[in-house]
Amino acid sequence: MHVRDPPGRLVRQVPVQLYLFDLLHHEGQSLLPVPHTGRRARLAELGLDADPVRTTPWYPGGAADVLAASLANALERVVGKLTCHPGRI
Repeated sequence: MHVRDPPGRLVRQVPVQLYLFDLLHHEGQSLLPVPHTGRRARLAELGLDADPVRTTPWYPGGAADVLAASLANALERVVGKLTCHPGRI
C-alpha cells in the first residue's frame, strides 16, 4: 500500500479491492445527518458492486440475521456498527 504509482506488473500480481460500507458525502451534500439505513440505501443506488469496488453486505434486520448469515457462511467473526439514534443514547 506504500507504492504511490504501481507498475502494471505489481497491479496484476497483487490485485486490490476497495470495500465500501458507508456513504458520508455524495454530490456535494453531506450525508452525516442521514441515518445509517438511508446512507446504505444511497450507497446501494450507486451500483458499485463490481471489481475493484465492492460494497459490504449488510443485514438491517438485526443481530439474528447477522448471526444466521455468519453461521451459514462459516465466518470467523462479524464486525458491527452501532447506529445511534438521536435521543436514544
